[in-house]
Amino acid sequence: MKLKTYGIIGLLALASVVTAQAPKNKAPNIVFLLADDMSYDSFGFMERYGLQTPVLDKLAESGVRFTKNYNTTAICMASRAQLMTGLYEFSTGTNFVHGDLSHDTWETSYSQVLRSNGYFVGFAGKFGFKVKGKDGGKGNTETVKSTFDWWSGWLGQGSYAMEKNKEATAYIEKYGDKKEHTTHALGLMSQDFVQKAKASGKPFCLSVSFKAPHTPYWLDPRYEEVYKGKQFPKPVSFGTGNQLPAQAKSGRPYSKGKGWVKDYDNSMYKYHTMVYAMDKAVGMLIEELKAQGVYDNTIIIFTSDNGHFNGAKDMGGKLYAYEEGSLAPTIVMDPRRKSKQQFETNAALSGNIDIASTILDYAGIADTAKRHGKSLKPLLDGKAKKIHESMFLINVWGTASAQSLGVVTSDYKYIHWFLWRSRF
Repeated sequence: MKLKTYGIIGLLALASVVTAQAPKNKAPNIVFLLADDMSYDSFGFMERYGLQTPVLDKLAESGVRFTKNYNTTAICMASRAQLMTGLYEFSTGTNFVHGDLSHDTWETSYSQVLRSNGYFVGFAGKFGFKVKGKDGGKGNTETVKSTFDWWSGWLGQGSYAMEKNKEATAYIEKYGDKKEHTTHALGLMSQDFVQKAKASGKPFCLSVSFKAPHTPYWLDPRYEEVYKGKQFPKPVSFGTGNQLPAQAKSGRPYSKGKGWVKDYDNSMYKYHTMVYAMDKAVGMLIEELKAQGVYDNTIIIFTSDNGHFNGAKDMGGKLYAYEEGSLAPTIVMDPRRKSKQQFETNAALSGNIDIASTILDYAGIADTAKRHGKSLKPLLDGKAKKIHESMFLINVWGTASAQSLGVVTSDYKYIHWFLWRSRF
């Protein structure tokens, strides 16, 4: 192989390019935490259902909760691609029946931009979608794994028995076939990553994508007694399913809702025990950030890939543009930000497509990629009162009669069902 040679001037020029691309020494670390199917009101501090989420409550207390943050496609595969790229589904082309993310688009994801700019980048948990190979061919785990400095994830749904998630390289290499609940294992893996990232000497970005509280509910024995026998208050819209349009009744959320209506307390018990375990895992991560002395320079962003009905409107699951299905429980906590308020909220319209731009903005990296999303940071810094006039809420998957396009503004939401009632 013939190597290109450089004179001293060329080497100095090359060094200046590398220096320009690298983040400053004080660049913040970033942790992005993603729940799977978490309702916007499943926090203890909201005092709606008598829940216990002390760690997430603390993040909300010291950070800012975005009360109008929507998943522009409220289902896991499409939403996760949007979170990574800042693009609507019609640009990612990624959904269960629409195909995988192109490799060129993947290169613009926040994780890849951070890594190319000097960050130590890791991923743990449910990745949720596939990326095509550089040649446009079918992608696999290696296609994604090789683009991270540290990898302990899996592409599909995965299992709550962590030892079965064989794609999670970092876990398998350290723990082998040790049996562990996946939610707790993600806490362990997060701690492992923070130690390695600290040793690297680089600013880091860790993305942790929980499987919880997605079905099938498989409770960690450590926490089975937390809500055992508890009676949960019902949402205001419980028992109003008869008021839904026929289109909404024809899709999966309505059929899933039958179990919630029939056995509400037991469904809430299982669901929120899964959330409680996730809260504990987040606590493990935060403990390690503090132990390694990096907490005070680490921005933590928490959200969910979609909402969840939890019996509201007699429905279960997500998918629809209704608030319960699409509104995300979103918190941004920057320990460097000074505020006299506790449990501060921001009602500016925002969404999952804004996460990638927000992360890169906090990292101080000039983002040259075209994205539909915008950074939340100007809202937090008081430099902007809004970043969107409106947002699309897209559902083009599943039962044809239940597919829709929604538009949401700061004050209104309009949902258009593609098929009229008389046609099905």
